[in-house]
Amino acid sequence: MTYEFKEDRNSLESANKKFYGNVSVENPIVFEYPRKKDSTYELEVKIEDKSGINLHKSKIKISPAAIESEAN
Repeated sequence: MTYEFKEDRNSLESANKKFYGNVSVENPIVFEYPRKKDSTYELEVKIEDKSGINLHKSKIKISPAAIESEAN
């Protein structure tokens, strides 16, 4: 899994090809971050299998006024 989490365009956390094992419906990958009322947040995620095949790609932007997301 590769991801980047940003607050007001500043990267707060990221990982490149981080392995998560035992992921399932009962044990999902969960990201939780504290949120400031007037800030804008972005999370971009790409999940690949061990051979490099893209399984999931998504981007979400949460701002004080709206939530925008896209997934492939």
